[in-house]
Amino acid sequence: MYLFRYILNTYTRKKVINGKEYFYEMTPYYDKETKKIRYHSRYLGVSNGSGIGKVRARMPRNIFTYGPFIPVLRIVRKMGIDKMLESLLSNEDKNMLLALAIARAVRSLPMDLVHTWYEGTYLARELPCTITSQRISRLMEYIGNSNIPDRFFSLLAGKIKPESSLFYDITSIASYSSNSMFEYGHAKDNIDLPEINMSLIMERKSSTPFFFEIYPGSIVDVSTLELSLKRVENLASNMVIILDRGFFSLDNLKLLSRYGYIIAATYSRKEIKHVFSSNLRKLDSANNTFMYYGKAIFAMDVEFSIAGMELKGYLYHDIELESKERIAFHRKLREIIDAAGRAVPKTGKSAQSQQIKTIAGGYGKFISATVKDGKYVVHARNNAISQKENRMGRFLLVYKGEYTPVECLNLYRDKDHVEKAFEILKTDLDIFPLRTGTPATTKGLIFVLFISLILRLRIRKMMSESGLSRKYSIDKAFLELEKLQMIDIDGKLVERERTKKQKEILDALESISCT
Repeated sequence: MYLFRYILNTYTRKKVINGKEYFYEMTPYYDKETKKIRYHSRYLGVSNGSGIGKVRARMPRNIFTYGPFIPVLRIVRKMGIDKMLESLLSNEDKNMLLALAIARAVRSLPMDLVHTWYEGTYLARELPCTITSQRISRLMEYIGNSNIPDRFFSLLAGKIKPESSLFYDITSIASYSSNSMFEYGHAKDNIDLPEINMSLIMERKSSTPFFFEIYPGSIVDVSTLELSLKRVENLASNMVIILDRGFFSLDNLKLLSRYGYIIAATYSRKEIKHVFSSNLRKLDSANNTFMYYGKAIFAMDVEFSIAGMELKGYLYHDIELESKERIAFHRKLREIIDAAGRAVPKTGKSAQSQQIKTIAGGYGKFISATVKDGKYVVHARNNAISQKENRMGRFLLVYKGEYTPVECLNLYRDKDHVEKAFEILKTDLDIFPLRTGTPATTKGLIFVLFISLILRLRIRKMMSESGLSRKYSIDKAFLELEKLQMIDIDGKLVERERTKKQKEILDALESISCT
């Protein structure tokens, strides 16, 4: 260090760092708190042989959102999704499809906003492509008119090797579109809009969807099953299909007889009613109990026939479930009786009957109402209520294969995975109402959302297994990671320092296998 002026005046200080001489102007001042002389430092420059020259500070050229793509791109690569798409599409189209799928998985962005978001993210460097509305429409049309989805299903099935039980379900997707695929059907949501039906098959062990199909909205659930199974039977060996009671029909049972299956029976058939009534007393025997996650459940094996078809199953009685169903039923019934009692009767028996039907809804068969002194007098139909109560907490699982009561129940209740997948499609990924122009663009868009669903479900599974889901929702984790940026300084990418929360999230996800 060299001093060029007196100590109490401004002076120049020289530092030698890595063989270079750096100069600073040091200005003294008196610190009243410490009662000492302190110095302000101002950088002057570096020695260049002939004097002191300032070094221009390197400014970042670009700043990219980076954090969310660390786990998502890891999943894409570990599952081989990028390689699968690379074998089906040009590099430009593959990059655009992945960018669209990731945008929906991370941010649930509509297609027309992806371009603006994409340019400010690390994806623009990792998956370079030109995203415009016209190019998106062309790509969706191309995919929808091709066999790319089928080839992708085959590649994905080869990767995950679906050899265990398969979950099958179907949902309706409403649309503002006027294209011919959307028809008025039986949707529970958006009943005033035309719709399509979407079937989905998931592999139980990995909770990975590996097949979907779409059908016109007027085609009912039971008609789609045969079409889907024919297409998927070459993708999976030793299939065991798990279905809910909505698919219980004689035709479907005949179809399922070629495979292993577990299906909940609907109470509407007389043969099922007989199974319940003839075994009601025998079921609740202490010899028929087993422990299921800390609670006792009754179960007994039953054999019966429908139209000459021999079937077997387990009849269950869940006492805890019965209690919940009974409480919910009688609470709702009391609300309906009270509402009817407060209503002002309309004129004429037909109008009054319709009024009671409107108030009671699906509970109409459990009450009767007469008019007295200008008010409804409502009575409960105890026989109908008793029949309803006898089914509460009781259900029949029909199966083909070799299962204990516990195994059969476990497999069936795991079917919630596919129901959760539909929930994610409709809420997290905002699949409807769709606004697509042609059947081909509809299928192309749903293929993109199908890949988004795979990514979203895998992140959800990793967060659950790591314990991260106890503290963060998926969206909260992604929002925290969005603060982690990548900086481009003179062509070199530098990751900014991770915060404590970002480290916690990324370390937890890194600790879990994503395949």
